[in-house]
Amino acid sequence: MSTWYITHKRENDSHITHVKAGLSAEGGGTEFRREEVVGWINRNVGEFYTAVSGRVGAKVLVVDVKGKDYIRTDANKVAADNLGNLPSF
Repeated sequence: MSTWYITHKRENDSHITHVKAGLSAEGGGTEFRREEVVGWINRNVGEFYTAVSGRVGAKVLVVDVKGKDYIRTDANKVAADNLGNLPSF
């Protein structure tokens, strides 16, 4: 299983549609659709964490909302490592 670090996100109507992730917490340039990340997590092919300024943050999880899978982080009281607070690209 590979570990990816999400450093940026793209949103549409307040929902994350894409993320930018790399194999290092320092940043990466691979763009993934939300559905790809969901699939990797659900199949245990990859795990994802947020990363801010090279620091590993929260683990990214899949949550079902009205039959649609989304990605999110657990609330851990560190605002900067939550997906919604990552910089956009």
